[in-house]
Amino acid sequence: MMSEQTLVLIKPDAVRRGFIGVILQRFEQAGFTIAGCKLVMPTPGQIEAHLSGSDEWIRGMGEKTLETYREYGMDPFDIFGTDDPMIIGLQLKQWNRQYLAIGPVLAMVLRGIHAVDTTRKLIVSIAVRRVSSFLRALHLAGQAGPMPFQSP
Repeated sequence: MMSEQTLVLIKPDAVRRGFIGVILQRFEQAGFTIAGCKLVMPTPGQIEAHLSGSDEWIRGMGEKTLETYREYGMDPFDIFGTDDPMIIGLQLKQWNRQYLAIGPVLAMVLRGIHAVDTTRKLIVSIAVRRVSSFLRALHLAGQAGPMPFQSP
């Protein structure tokens, strides 16, 4: 089997709350090697490059969100005011842009067998339990606007 590498970002709230060690431990226990990592304050250009995606990618984010909402019996109108996957995807992109700008992130490269797929499954298993509160937090952050920051 061939080893792969994948980029993982530990987002600002996890950095601020001191969860870096716990998260790294989970990846290491799953058999990954940390090939490199760096704590960075993302610039607006880096954030935009990370989130730049085609209309298909944006619509896909909206469709995945709608699937999750259906799975958990949630109404997308409560948060988004619509069930249009493209509008939801655009809103998620905007919220993520603002969210990534609120503080430093730990950017790391993980190496391991089937690193991309396994990392996605691991992240989903951790995050899916908090999807409702996470989306509500992003919604509130979007209403408040981005917090100012300076890159180091």
